[in-house]
Amino acid sequence: DAFNVRFGKAKLPYSRVSLTSSSKQLIIERPVSTEAAKKLFEDYYQSHLMLHGKVAEGILAYNLALGDGWEPNSTINSSTAHKSDPLYIARLELSLPWWIEKDKSDAQLGKDKHLVLSLHYAMQEGIEYKTSAYGEDRTLMGADISGHYEGFTAQFEYNLWKEEYTDPSKKAKEPKGWYAQAGYFISGLNTEPVARYEVYDQDSNSSDKTEKTTTIGANWYGKGHSFKVGLNWAHTEYEKSASGWLANDDTKDVYQVQAQLYF
Repeated sequence: DAFNVRFGKAKLPYSRVSLTSSSKQLIIERPVSTEAAKKLFEDYYQSHLMLHGKVAEGILAYNLALGDGWEPNSTINSSTAHKSDPLYIARLELSLPWWIEKDKSDAQLGKDKHLVLSLHYAMQEGIEYKTSAYGEDRTLMGADISGHYEGFTAQFEYNLWKEEYTDPSKKAKEPKGWYAQAGYFISGLNTEPVARYEVYDQDSNSSDKTEKTTTIGANWYGKGHSFKVGLNWAHTEYEKSASGWLANDDTKDVYQVQAQLYF
């Protein structure tokens, strides 16, 4: 358990909510900021080499990964990459004794208990373009905490990333975002009221580029995650320079229904 080697195409080991299977999400849509962070190194689901394991009976888990990230001939910011250094990623997860998570999930449906704190860091430098003498470096760091006890479950995650350019005429981009979500599974009714609040600043080096989303809803479980129905209402407020801001309104409401069946 302490030392494993994996090579193949899979999710890169950062962002708690992104690593969790979509079939076990608490909210229908993943947070906007974590979806944006997944695109930082081209493809979140890509081939990579990873060392991973768990020590001290699962209290400490680690992931150390090496991948291509942005590759030569990839199109980045409308330019074609010429060469780049490897992508490095590290993630550590620390759990309380006797509160170790058996299976990563947003919604544990009142079974067992867990509390885990995680840190992650990713970096790719030396990304250079065919048509320019300049290039860029990309870094991401974040932390998340997840826990549940009986029917109550809660999760928080924060991510900050940076795109730095060697071209002195270009200003670095520094998006950042966080979310907090919670739910309570009502046994017998198999119903779970849920809520999330998230803030995503599309570039903290620029003004008026933040969006804030409040989501409330409920899940009904016919047979655990194998058969469930979710209802969500998501209300988003945009600052005037944020992507997604509407010409005639600075808010958006989305109503969602999702049914899931595994067999």
